[in-house]
Amino acid sequence: MAPRTTSPTAASAQVERYSIPAPEPESAQAVLSSSPSNSYTAEEISYFTEIALGSEFGNASERVRKWDNDIRIRVHGNPTSADRQTLAGIVNELDSLLNQDTSDGINIEIVESRAADRANVDIYFVPHGEFPRYEPNYQPGNLGFAYVNWNNNRIYRARILITTESITQTERSHLIREELTQSLGLLRDSYRYNDSIFYQGWTRTNSFSALDRSVIQMLYNQAVTPGMNSYQVRTALEQTTTIASKESAKSPVQRLFNHLSNRFD
Repeated sequence: MAPRTTSPTAASAQVERYSIPAPEPESAQAVLSSSPSNSYTAEEISYFTEIALGSEFGNASERVRKWDNDIRIRVHGNPTSADRQTLAGIVNELDSLLNQDTSDGINIEIVESRAADRANVDIYFVPHGEFPRYEPNYQPGNLGFAYVNWNNNRIYRARILITTESITQTERSHLIREELTQSLGLLRDSYRYNDSIFYQGWTRTNSFSALDRSVIQMLYNQAVTPGMNSYQVRTALEQTTTIASKESAKSPVQRLFNHLSNRFD
């Protein structure tokens, strides 16, 4: 097994709600055919609370940690062309997941080396023997590693280490996906689903499962705010699901009427 982990710094929580209003549907047809994007199952909520609260190393409290600013990634070291291609693809996937109708609207992008002052995530492609040089909090034995810093449960910086030795390109591509995703604030692992990017055991998974995508979207749902505990998260997500279910249960005519009424209020 070649594990990886995230080990953040501890900080106190003073929660503020951060939200960006969802865009209005472009047409009545969109209202009639769309399904709620913030409707979550009990299984999804349960997995989210297992993955998103606390961290795998250290003694961090079991609270939500997430970014509230755009994420800008700078690449260091000696990535292969496949590494760069993989990273770019994952960034595009995550950017889409973080910009759903009910999300905080966080953007994620790769910046050029000359724009180093804009970067808040540094990803290093170096031999694992050099990891401590780039991250003093590195936990030995990990071929991929991510460490995040936060203040008041709001993440403001991350460093990601990916080894350039001892593993295949497929395995390295998996680590890029795993570590970058965990640096969003999804800091724990689980043995529950072996097709999940958060699976505790060593895998070569190179795509997000449907459950993974839901977990990522939940973290950046407007209803989930930094510093929330398990009870608060469950309550918030169950409430949004109830509201979405009630809206979905309305007839198309009711939904169209409500949409038009809201526009002319």
